[in-house]
Amino acid sequence: MKKIFVLVSLGWLTISLTACEEAEGNHAVSENKNNIMIQQNKDEKSNKKLENKNKQDTKNKLTKNDNQNFDSNTKNEVVKNNNQNANSNVDTKNEHASIIKNSNTSIKYPQFSSYDNNQVINSSIQAYIQELKDIYGEDLIADYQITLQNSNYVSLVYSGNIEKAAYPRQFKSGITIDLKNGNRVPLNAILNLNDTVKHTIEDKLMNTFKAKDIDFKAIFPNGIDNLLSNKEMTPATSDLQYYLTNNEVVLIFSVPHAIGDYVECTLPY
Repeated sequence: MKKIFVLVSLGWLTISLTACEEAEGNHAVSENKNNIMIQQNKDEKSNKKLENKNKQDTKNKLTKNDNQNFDSNTKNEVVKNNNQNANSNVDTKNEHASIIKNSNTSIKYPQFSSYDNNQVINSSIQAYIQELKDIYGEDLIADYQITLQNSNYVSLVYSGNIEKAAYPRQFKSGITIDLKNGNRVPLNAILNLNDTVKHTIEDKLMNTFKAKDIDFKAIFPNGIDNLLSNKEMTPATSDLQYYLTNNEVVLIFSVPHAIGDYVECTLPY
């Protein structure tokens, strides 16, 4: 009887242990499932966070690009407007270009057609062109730019190359016409060439030459008084030329080829 009891007890114990093991196994499986679900949730959150970050980065990048494009377009528009404003100060609707061309010479010049004294204006310009031809012969390639055209004056600057010289040279020259009478305007009608103005011009030239490590006195040993005196007329043959812009008079001084053929100096008027 005791033997049977012991066997029965052992059987129940085995069943209990097996049940415990199954319970523990089920618990472990359940725990693993929970851990997997937790990890999946973490992964999903991490992926979502990364996705949101990528979206934000993309949005920021697009915004930055849009801003850059906007800035670029704005800058281009400002430049365009500035250029339009600058060009609007010169009205060339009353002018068409003609050209003298023969041999090695090519000189463009304007012909005006809408002023009361067109003939006098055009004759003054043609006389100036003839002066240029007389100086440089058949070796001049030149073009012009209208730097000022208002109700009082039209001002031209000529620039070009002297092709057949011992060495190729550049030149720059200017002419200003009084639209009321059609005549060329002397420099002293634009600038009061008193001692103060002369010293200002000289100082500007000295600074220009100093920046190039050039001695001013080596270029103008007697100063510039002789160039600025008696400027009732400024022929194309003069070593001092000028032209006008909206608010400045630009002086052009001829200098040796080794230092650039000419230098400019600007003054308000």
